[in-house]
Amino acid sequence: MRPTKSACFGIALVLSAVMSVVEAWPAVAAAGDLDPTFGSSGLVITTFRSASSYIEDLAVQNDGKIIAGGTLSHTYSQTAWALVRYLPNGKIDRSFGNKGRVVTDITDGRDLLARVLVLGDGKIVAAGTGGSSFAAVRYMSDGHKDPTFGHDGVVRVNFSAGLDGANDLRLAPGGKLVLAGGAEPGGVGAFAVARLNPDGSLDATFGGDGRRMTGFGTTTSYAANVLVHADGSMLVSGRVGTEVGLVTYGSSGVLDPAFGDQGRRLIDTGTNMFPRGMLQLKSGRVMLGGNIQKGSDISDCDAALLRLNADGTPDESFGPTGLVTQDFTYSDFISGLARAGGKFVLPMTVGAVFGSDQQLAVVRLNNDGSADTSFGNQGFAAIHLDGGYAGAIAVQPDGRILVGGADLVEGPSNMALARFLTA
Repeated sequence: MRPTKSACFGIALVLSAVMSVVEAWPAVAAAGDLDPTFGSSGLVITTFRSASSYIEDLAVQNDGKIIAGGTLSHTYSQTAWALVRYLPNGKIDRSFGNKGRVVTDITDGRDLLARVLVLGDGKIVAAGTGGSSFAAVRYMSDGHKDPTFGHDGVVRVNFSAGLDGANDLRLAPGGKLVLAGGAEPGGVGAFAVARLNPDGSLDATFGGDGRRMTGFGTTTSYAANVLVHADGSMLVSGRVGTEVGLVTYGSSGVLDPAFGDQGRRLIDTGTNMFPRGMLQLKSGRVMLGGNIQKGSDISDCDAALLRLNADGTPDESFGPTGLVTQDFTYSDFISGLARAGGKFVLPMTVGAVFGSDQQLAVVRLNNDGSADTSFGNQGFAAIHLDGGYAGAIAVQPDGRILVGGADLVEGPSNMALARFLTA
């Protein structure tokens, strides 16, 4: 199941007023400033005729070109996947697809792109929801669908009669692909993982038919992120009721009985936490990034980092309970997690930086979870649009930070891509 945005998303996608305005440049560029060499003073707005669009994931090619993947919305019930490729300077790469844009309708209904991945041979894989199924599409480097993958480039995987959808995509040993998300067997959400062979067929060596579902009794759950290790084993994280849930699988899809309770572990953070990103650290520990509800108001969240030991238990050397939260503004909605220069960067939709309008922003945190006050405004940098949404993050090899989302102008919203300086 591809979950709807959490309540902490607030009104991040509510349409706002009229024009987009970027604040004036300071005399000396500093960490957290927009990169003046990218697009128009650090910002690129991309429109699709007569449809709203927003970015949900970003990937950087070896040649420095940038792939933005997101969703194109004609109506709530009629959406499609959208890819845009940009040159390193932020201009649209018109050699890709149809003058830089690729639109893919998987079904006649609600198709939502969640992740995009650039392979070593230059091909591009996207994953998400196609109607009520997991979906993956592989594209050639020029944006055309790869006919050697699935059925004319498209693969759909069903787990249940309910709503199934992928939230994450990772490369596995042997060129295989792992998709993780949620399914609804019997109407109760469960973790769901599929592994595909390089040609898009289900890998029968995983779970017997390429699929695994793991439930938590009568409590609804879904997987948000997956890590694939060098031996093919996996760690999957997500939500189980109001708790953070973890599941581990061996390379064959068997639950690891040495992990938690027969391969499952629940972590009570004291209040609702919505994991939105997961990284493997060099120490072997795992970092989760996301949002945590502050109090009774479910529209008000803080940014959160949760550090786990290799066995999935909270690392109590990180904060008092493995959890560190940061309160930047009202309703800090985190939508990802990345590593940049030994620090953590998170794309954030903020709610009260410039009044009531939502804004696209990025947060930089130190290794101990504290705000990096050398970055932007005490650790976060925002763009003053008349309404903005931050949905994705990527870090370039030179350390500059890309944040993608939407410019929520009156009428159809548009894809927004910003690049921030880090020093």
